[in-house]
Amino acid sequence: MPNNSFEINLDVQRCKREEVTVELSGDSIVVNTRKCAPDDNSIVARKFSKRTYPINLQMYDKDSLIYEFNKDGMLKIQIFPKKSDN
Repeated sequence: MPNNSFEINLDVQRCKREEVTVELSGDSIVVNTRKCAPDDNSIVARKFSKRTYPINLQMYDKDSLIYEFNKDGMLKIQIFPKKSDN
């Protein structure tokens, strides 16, 4: 039986885990990354990135959102369909 999950795979190997956040906002999955590193002049440079993935929350269970980092620096995000009453 297929799981029919909505799945996102992102390469985040240049970020530390604590620099990546995943959350539901409205009808979207939002991934924020924050990269802090010294630049050539020893001043801290910050880079922020935000990606938004619209989803239909009438189809998906908002409490089923999960994500995990693998050892190769990939972030896997999944949200699963609502269970039918059948």
